[in-house]
Amino acid sequence: MAFAAANIDDLLVLLLFFADRRFRSWEVVAGQYFGVSAVIGLCLAGAAAASYLPAMVIRALGVVPIVVGIHRMVTKPKHEESEKLPRGVANWTNVFAIAGISFAGCSDNLAIFTPLFARLERPEKTIVTLVFLALIGVWCWSALYLARHPVVGEKIRVIGDAVAPWALIILGVLILCW
Repeated sequence: MAFAAANIDDLLVLLLFFADRRFRSWEVVAGQYFGVSAVIGLCLAGAAAASYLPAMVIRALGVVPIVVGIHRMVTKPKHEESEKLPRGVANWTNVFAIAGISFAGCSDNLAIFTPLFARLERPEKTIVTLVFLALIGVWCWSALYLARHPVVGEKIRVIGDAVAPWALIILGVLILCW
């Protein structure tokens, strides 16, 4: 429940990434796992100490989605560039961009996950972490399903290029103000 409540907004961001043909599905999934796992790792590494991070440090992560959103507004569509890439060539820039956005978007989860992990014993922490990792997959699958849905997915793709940069910028501003 803690994961779902803390990451409901992440589902929308994932949906936009999966609907964007500039990103391969594996890039979105890998980026999401890297970003959210980093937040979970930070909570686990310092369940007591992580709560002492200055709020300004956490808020500063809002710059990441703002920069990516602005970059997407001013650059030409990546699908033109990606057609030039040979098939099978990994675009790790996409993975790290998605990981950064996921990390920034989930950084507010420090306030939720840290106290949760602080109260748990080691075996319970392991179980909760494994459940969270499984739920990242559920989130990715759900967003991919909706993005590939014949009716929903097409509507998202039509408006996605125009909406996604603004959604990222708004997410960044919300993180900065949180």
